[in-house]
Amino acid sequence: EGQVLIGSTCPVVQQGQPCPDGPYQATLTVKSPSGVQIAQVKTDAQGHFKIPLVPGNYVLHPESHNGIASASDQAFTVETGHFTQLTVHYDSGIR
Repeated sequence: EGQVLIGSTCPVVQQGQPCPDGPYQATLTVKSPSGVQIAQVKTDAQGHFKIPLVPGNYVLHPESHNGIASASDQAFTVETGHFTQLTVHYDSGIR
């Protein structure tokens, strides 16, 4: 479970003026370490997601639908009785 964020969200980033990442609605694909798709979910409007998985090793693949915003894959492990906390950071491409 976790949240997806995107940054930069400001048209011009200036020193001394904060420009925090904002929530981002995205599609996330969970794959096995060998690349087999296990699940796919869409985050809510605030970027939150929760995917029930059996214990094991996985790779979270953030999909890029518009060709501009992108995020890196994240390997993670699910342990028995726990949700693994993940934060996905998309790069908006705004500079």
